[in-house]
Amino acid sequence: MLRELVPGQIWVLDERASLLGFEYGARMTVLRNSAGSLLLHSPLAISGDLRTELNGLGRVELIVAPAMQHYLGVGSAAHAFPDARVLGVASLARRLQGLPNSSILGEQPEAEWA
Repeated sequence: MLRELVPGQIWVLDERASLLGFEYGARMTVLRNSAGSLLLHSPLAISGDLRTELNGLGRVELIVAPAMQHYLGVGSAAHAFPDARVLGVASLARRLQGLPNSSILGEQPEAEWA
């Protein structure tokens, strides 16, 4: 499922997606920080197999939606990893309100990203 780009640090998952009849490529990036926990960037839907694979890599600590079009898998990821913080851009503020541990990305990087 995940394809390792940088050994032990960066993985990607590429999928074909469809919205309103328009097909496009979608990619989730998984990053390991210096503490060993994981960040999911532009999350895709989290299947049982993908959840198992991610858990095998480490603890998912952050889920990041960097733009409106990268939000579609956030709910699935937040459900699969309920202890993770969910961060999104300001345009997602209304959608993030219903998710626990969610907040808006600020001007400065989060400490967990280091």
